[in-house]
Amino acid sequence: LQHYFIQSNLSDDNSQSFMASTLTQSVPGTDIRDSGDFKQLNINRNILKKYDEKIISTVKQIFYIILDDWMYNYKKLYTANHFSSLFERILDLVTRKKVLDFLLPGFPAKSSNDVRKVLGTTVDFGEFIALRTLMRTARKLEKIYKHGVLITILSDYHTFDQYVGVEEEVYQEYHTGLKNMIAGMGGETTFRVVSLSSFPEFRNTPTCSLSRKLYSDYGPEGFAGSFDELIKEDGAMLERYKQMKKFMTTDLATRLPSSSPNSKTNKRFLKNVVVGMMAQGAALDSFLKQQQMLVDYIRISIHAHHPSKGKFAVDLFGSCLGTEEHILRTPWHHTVMLDTGGDVFVVGWKQDLLNREDDSSFITTVYFEGNPWLLVRVVLDAKSGFELNDEDLSIDLIKQGCGMIIKNTSENPDLPSSVIHQATMTSLIKHFGLVVLKGFRPFTSEEDLFTQYHAHSPHGAIPWEHGPVHKVRFDNSEPGIVNRRGPLPLHWDLAFPPRYMGVNQSQHRYEDFTPREFLLYCHRNSQEGRKGPTTFVDAAGVALSIPGNLARKWEKIELTYETKLIDRKRSAAEDRSRTGAEDRSRVGVDDKSRVSVEAPSKHTNMNMNASAESQKSLYMGGRGNTFSYPLVMDCPWTHQPVLRWQQSWTRSENPNSVQEVSYKIRKSSGKSSSVSESDLEAEVRKMAFNDRFYLKYVAEEGDQVYVNNYTTLHGREAFTNERELWRVQLVPPTTNVPEYFSEFGKKFYSKHKIRQ
Repeated sequence: LQHYFIQSNLSDDNSQSFMASTLTQSVPGTDIRDSGDFKQLNINRNILKKYDEKIISTVKQIFYIILDDWMYNYKKLYTANHFSSLFERILDLVTRKKVLDFLLPGFPAKSSNDVRKVLGTTVDFGEFIALRTLMRTARKLEKIYKHGVLITILSDYHTFDQYVGVEEEVYQEYHTGLKNMIAGMGGETTFRVVSLSSFPEFRNTPTCSLSRKLYSDYGPEGFAGSFDELIKEDGAMLERYKQMKKFMTTDLATRLPSSSPNSKTNKRFLKNVVVGMMAQGAALDSFLKQQQMLVDYIRISIHAHHPSKGKFAVDLFGSCLGTEEHILRTPWHHTVMLDTGGDVFVVGWKQDLLNREDDSSFITTVYFEGNPWLLVRVVLDAKSGFELNDEDLSIDLIKQGCGMIIKNTSENPDLPSSVIHQATMTSLIKHFGLVVLKGFRPFTSEEDLFTQYHAHSPHGAIPWEHGPVHKVRFDNSEPGIVNRRGPLPLHWDLAFPPRYMGVNQSQHRYEDFTPREFLLYCHRNSQEGRKGPTTFVDAAGVALSIPGNLARKWEKIELTYETKLIDRKRSAAEDRSRTGAEDRSRVGVDDKSRVSVEAPSKHTNMNMNASAESQKSLYMGGRGNTFSYPLVMDCPWTHQPVLRWQQSWTRSENPNSVQEVSYKIRKSSGKSSSVSESDLEAEVRKMAFNDRFYLKYVAEEGDQVYVNNYTTLHGREAFTNERELWRVQLVPPTTNVPEYFSEFGKKFYSKHKIRQ
C-alpha cells in the first residue's frame, strides 16, 4: 500500500493522509544538515572526493534551497537522504555548467467542474501563487548559480484531452492566460511553456490528433484490452485504478452521461476514462524518456512520488497554505481563498471554502479583468452597528497580484468603512499592497478619520509636530515639494524622519520607525483642471522580476539618501528649522545617545490639523539628514524581497521643483561601488516604471486609499485643480519604538482624550 500510494499519479485526500500516517512510522536516518556533513547521504564518498570544494558547496546550497522551498513532505516524511538522486542530478549539471532546467508536466486546463471545485475556466490567483512559488525559488538559485535556472512547464492537456471534459478552445484560452501571467510577473526568462506540439515528433500533427498519436507511438500495446486481467494480477494497479476513478467521478460530475450517479452508464463511462488516462500517462512517460528536445533536466512533479524514483514532488502552495491537513494540491483542481480573519491563504475545492462562512463573516469573489480570481473571507465588526453581505460589495484587482478596489454597492451611502473588521483590512493591505475603499460614508473631520484609523496599530499614529493628520494640498508657504502642485518622485513614507523624532539607525531598525501602512483620504478633488493621480509601484513584484545577474549586483548595494531645498529662501528656512530641530533632539544620524523628548513650545497645542505655521519643518528630510537603506531588502511583514528606492529628483530634470532627492551608492560591505548613480537610476527606473508593476490612481472625493508602505512605492503627477488628501501613518508594531513616537504620542493622546 505504501508503494501504491507513493506511486499513484492521482491520489485523493484520504490516500495521501494514509500515506502520511504509514510512512511517518518507517522513515529512517537523519537530515544530513543535522549531522553536519554528507555521511547520511547515499552517495559514493570516493566519487565526491574528486570534485572541487567550491562545486560541492554550491551544490549543497542549491540542494537545500530546493528541499526547503519545493519538496513535498521534506522533514515530515522524508530526510535529505531520500533525495540522494536529486543531489547527484544537481551535482552532474553544476559540474558541467549546465542550466538548472526543471521539467514540470502540468497546468493542462481548469477542471471542468466549476460548480464544486474551481472558480472558472481561466487562470486565476491559484496559478499566480503557484508560479510565484516556483519563481521565488528560481531567483534564489540564480543568485548562487550563474549558469542559469529554467522551469519548463509541459502543458499536458493534449495528453489527456479525450478524457478531461475540456474543449480545445477553453484550453487555448487557459494556455494563453498562463503565458500572459508569466509575462506580467516578469518571468519570461525563468519559465518556458511547451506542449506536445512543440516537439518535432508532433510538429505536423493536428491538435485534435495529438493524444491519439502519443498513445499509438509510445503507449503500452493492448493496455485497454488486457486491463481486467492486469488488475487481477496486480493489486497496486487495482488500487490506483479505484483512486483515480474516485477522483474523476468528482472532476467529471457535471459531464457524466447519466443523471443517476451510480448508473451502469456512468460506471462504464468512468472506467473508460480512467483506463484511458492511465494508458496516456504511461505513454507520456515513455515519450519523455525517448525525446531529444529536452535534455539535461530535473524532473519535478505535482504527484506524490517517492523521491527515490527520480520524480520529485513539488508543493506549489507550501509557502502560503494554511489548511488543517496539508496535502498536495494544484491550482487547476482547486480554488484559493484569503481568510482575512486568520490572515492565511486556504486552498481547497470552491464549495468547501464557501462553507466556511459564519455569522461574523461572509465570503465573496474577487475579480481581475472580469474573471473570477480568488475568494476572500471578509470579517465584520459587530461594534459598527451595521450589517453587510457579499452582495453589498464588489472587489476587483488592478494588477494580477497588487492593488484592490472595494466598492460599496449597497443602497446605503451612510455605510461606514468600519463595518469591515480591522483584521480584514490589515490582511488585505499586507497581501495586495494597495486597498481602495469607495462609496463608504465620508469622514466628517480629521478627528473622525484619526479616531477610526489610529486603532489599527498598537502604538497609534505617527506623531508629527503638526499632529498626526497631514493635509496634502497646495500651500505655497510650506517648504518642500509635498504641498506644491508639481509631481512627487517615487518614494516610501518616512524614509527621512525629521531630526526631532530622534530616529537613529544605529539604534532603530527600518521596521522600528518606518510606518507599515498609511491611509490617504481624499477630502477634495475637484473636476476642474488636472487631477494629479497618485502613482504606485508594486515593489515586491519588481524585486521578484529582477533576473539573477542583476540581483547578484543589486543585493550588494546600499544607498545613502539626502534631500534638500534648492530655493535660496527655502534653504534659509530649512537651515533655521534644522538648527532648531538639532537643539531639540540633540541626536544626529550617527549619534548613539537617546533623545530627550520635549515638544517645542510653539507646538504645545498639538493641533489635530496641519496648520501652515506648524509645518515649517521640511516634511521630507532636510539638508544633512541622511539615511541609508539596501536597494533590495526582505520585507519585515511579508518576509519577501522588496525594492527600496527613492527616485532621484534633480533640478536639471525638474527645473520647477524646489527640492532635490539624491543618493550615493556604497556596497553593503562599506566599500565604494563601481556602479555609477546615473547608471543605477536608469536601471531601476526601467523596471519600476514598467506597466507590469506601475499604476496610477485618481482618487475621488471620499475614497480611502490604504497603502502597504513596505511593499509599494508611491508618488504623484502634477495637478492644477483643488486637491486635498489627508494622510495618517501608523507607528509600526515593534517593541523598539523611538522614544519620541511613544512620549510625544502619549502627550497628544492625553491632551485630546483619545484612548490609545
